[in-house]
Amino acid sequence: MGKGRPAVVAANKVSFDLAPGESLGLVGESGSGKTTVARMLVGLETPDSGSVEIAGRDRALNRRGAAGRKERAAEIQMVFQDPYGSLDRRLSVSQCLGQALKLQSPLRGDELQRAITELMNSVRLEPRLLSSFPHQLSGGQRQRLAIARALASSPKLLVLDEAVSALDVSVQAQILQVLNEIRAERGIALLFVSHDLAVIQEVSDKVMVMYRGDPIEQGIVSDVLQNPQHDYTKLLISSVPGLGWDPDEVMARRREFDLLQSVR
Repeated sequence: MGKGRPAVVAANKVSFDLAPGESLGLVGESGSGKTTVARMLVGLETPDSGSVEIAGRDRALNRRGAAGRKERAAEIQMVFQDPYGSLDRRLSVSQCLGQALKLQSPLRGDELQRAITELMNSVRLEPRLLSSFPHQLSGGQRQRLAIARALASSPKLLVLDEAVSALDVSVQAQILQVLNEIRAERGIALLFVSHDLAVIQEVSDKVMVMYRGDPIEQGIVSDVLQNPQHDYTKLLISSVPGLGWDPDEVMARRREFDLLQSVR
């Protein structure tokens, strides 16, 4: 924040609960605060107030040492938009998953290999890829590997920040199906950050719509997206290209909406 400039509130009054196996979609345009919320959940940003609780336990509680780090890792894991940037390019698929498993468990030898195979199967990665390195994988395969690595600690919550936005539509569909299977079989809750409403409908039970740091509408995903109550939610939905879509009309509505917000 520069001298004399007003403070910018990146996220304000954000509150939600997720049951095991439940999924929440966090939507809004760039700068709405979606990623800030995601980063606060996993501890990459520190909230000025409020708390993040997993199973009734405050994540901010001081838990030092290796045991404390393991506990925190077993609570929440994050999958980023760019798997190539988040994966260690020096590690093969087997080494990547093996390293993540060994950090969280005493597994070694054959037991470790079986656990690696189980993680591979859970995200539908072929066994032939075990010795492959990230640069030898497709974008979809790299993202599956990133998801498998996140699952190694058996987290209660998986945070996905635009995790399929850079992938082809057919690959997106495959990974969304994998995520739905994971939460159904393992009981892992998902927070899915995306600007793509079609993706949110596919993978989320509930949705929260954010605008300039504030949650302005939330509820069951079908209710909110089929019968939106807030003007901004209506604007987001109308911005999705489709039959009879008029970009000039959408832009005019957007200018009108922003003007109204600026005078409030």
